Amino acid sequence: MPEFIAGARLHDYGKGTIDELLGRVAADGFSAVQLAYKKCIQSVKSYADVTDTLVADTLTAQSAYHVKTAVLGTYVELAINAVLFVGMCFSLRHRIGWGTLFNAFLVGYVVEFFAKLFEALYQPSGLAAQIVVCMLALLITCLGCSLYLNADMGASPYDATALALAHHTPVKFFLCRMATDGLCAVACWQLGGILGLGTILAAFCMGPFISMFDKLVSEPLFRGC
Repeated sequence: MPEFIAGARLHDYGKGTIDELLGRVAADGFSAVQLAYKKCIQSVKSYADVTDTLVADTLTAQSAYHVKTAVLGTYVELAINAVLFVGMCFSLRHRIGWGTLFNAFLVGYVVEFFAKLFEALYQPSGLAAQIVVCMLALLITCLGCSLYLNADMGASPYDATALALAHHTPVKFFLCRMATDGLCAVACWQLGGILGLGTILAAFCMGPFISMFDKLVSEPLFRGC
């Protein structure tokens, strides 16, 4: 039987250190939280204030109190997706379908399931192993993206952004995808987010890799359907 996990919004416990707050949550019997640093940590005024030390303290406290972060941040992502979806309704309405709903409501659970499975099976140690795993994951992600987009059962609002640009302009899809991914990476950096090798690879390689898999796999596969 699936495990039922009760969670709480950490900022409902006021402001304090991450250890104090997670301790209160655990004492009330909750095992998961929505963590919005700006709402519960006094010293955090923007995402630029989320330091490596704070993240390390958060992981230590989570382990000590057996509380995990189920939702990181507030509702910015939902708001952005809503805006993109409205744009999709006007610019690429025919790509709204089951794939759109799947991306909105189920893809997070699928990612979490495979993240836990992979974590249990293998932990890459060393930079070389991390790069190999990152590249393999990127290729698999791009193949999956190519397949689901070519299945023509709906696209996510974010994926539809590059598709709409390619549909309404003479610019090829892979360049549009690089533009949207690159813009998101720049926005992440400007807002104080952490850019890693995986971020850079995703920003500049997903567009070309998806297009490559379109030609090599997806288009031949669906041509006769």
